[in-house]
Amino acid sequence: MGMFLNQLGGLLDALVSANRFELISDLQLRTRLANWGAVFAEVQDDEENNRKLVFDRIFPYLMRWHIPLSRAYSYEKAGDLILTRSLASDAGDVSRLLSDPECMALCELRYSFLSHTSGEYQLALDTIDEILDALNNAG
Repeated sequence: MGMFLNQLGGLLDALVSANRFELISDLQLRTRLANWGAVFAEVQDDEENNRKLVFDRIFPYLMRWHIPLSRAYSYEKAGDLILTRSLASDAGDVSRLLSDPECMALCELRYSFLSHTSGEYQLALDTIDEILDALNNAG
C-alpha cells in the first residue's frame, strides 16, 4: 500500500504543479484528490509517533529491565527462526512486567496508538477506494 500512496501523492503533485487540476471535471473526485495529502499526512504522522514510542520509550524500558529482545529480530532467512532467549522462558520477568505500572502504561499507550493508527489506515483505504471508483466511473 505504501508504494501506491506515494505514487498517488506524486501524481497529485504533478497535476497541481502543471496547473492541470482543472482537467478533472468531477468535483467530488477533485475534492477527494485535493484532500488526499492531508489523509496521507495523518497516516505518516501516526507511523512516526508509533516508531518514536517504540524506539524512545518501549525499547529503553525493556533494555533497562534486561528483557530479551532478540527473539523478535532473529531470522536467519525467511521463515528460519534462530533460537534465542525469550521473555516467556523466565516466569519471574513476566510476573515483574505484569505487575509494573510503567509497563502497563506503556502497553496501554501502545495499544491506543495502534488502534488510532488502524483507523487512519482504514480512512486512507476508504479514500483510495473512493478515488479509484470515481476514476473508473469517469472513463
